[in-house]
Amino acid sequence: MKKLLGHLVVALTLAIILFLTTLFFDLFKSLYLTALLLNIDFLINDNDSNIILEFLIHVGITISLYGSLYFIYKKWGDYYYIAILFTMISFLALYPLLIYIAVNPIFQFQYLGYICWTIAHTIFLVCTHRAIKYMESKL
Repeated sequence: MKKLLGHLVVALTLAIILFLTTLFFDLFKSLYLTALLLNIDFLINDNDSNIILEFLIHVGITISLYGSLYFIYKKWGDYYYIAILFTMISFLALYPLLIYIAVNPIFQFQYLGYICWTIAHTIFLVCTHRAIKYMESKL
């Protein structure tokens, strides 16, 4: 139970790190990265959602991703770095895909936004990798 709780705290921390990194970029430029990260307007009406629901979905996805990468690390260690690479490729594809399926017209493709999205998700993956290694050595 202690191990599971530790991993959940780490995954929540990683979700917050990604959220804060996109928020940092949004403070300097109006890129709407944080809004895009949490956006679910293509799933439900924007009036029916709120920031808490959007953040909870973001946290759930982060926990699932962390759990999947940890599972691959533990069970198929040789494929772990391939999984990290495919995760990064998915993140690179996610920016234009989320803009394409978004209903809200504020989401427009910008090269600066794409670069900042890539930086934020690279930071996230580096932190995820280090967290998995740390948790494996401590628990």
